[in-house]
Amino acid sequence: MPTKTESTSENKHRFIEAIRRGMKVGQAARYAHVDRTTPYDWESNDTTFAVAWTEARAARDRMIVDTAVEVALSGNVPMLKFLLQFKASRHQQPQPMEIHIIPQEATPDATAKPFFTRTP
Repeated sequence: MPTKTESTSENKHRFIEAIRRGMKVGQAARYAHVDRTTPYDWESNDTTFAVAWTEARAARDRMIVDTAVEVALSGNVPMLKFLLQFKASRHQQPQPMEIHIIPQEATPDATAKPFFTRTP
């Protein structure tokens, strides 16, 4: 039978992996078989766990952004607008923008890929 420490270590590992895969705190806590408040206790009392949680959130966020970029580049114009506005808002004051998409048929060379222009 595992000791409490071994069990807690496994619970922490399961929680971190669940966060990394995109679960919210409550979902990840259920997946790790702990109360929703327990990870916050671990975070306060275990520096290693706190760092792992921070890294897991960063990995999750990168995964979300990568997925959004793939969706936008596949032709999803609303997602493209969102990403451009989000990027702009993180680096400067938000500015209204208008996105113009030039369809492939309208380009002089029909084999050229469509491109995007930004009008502030």
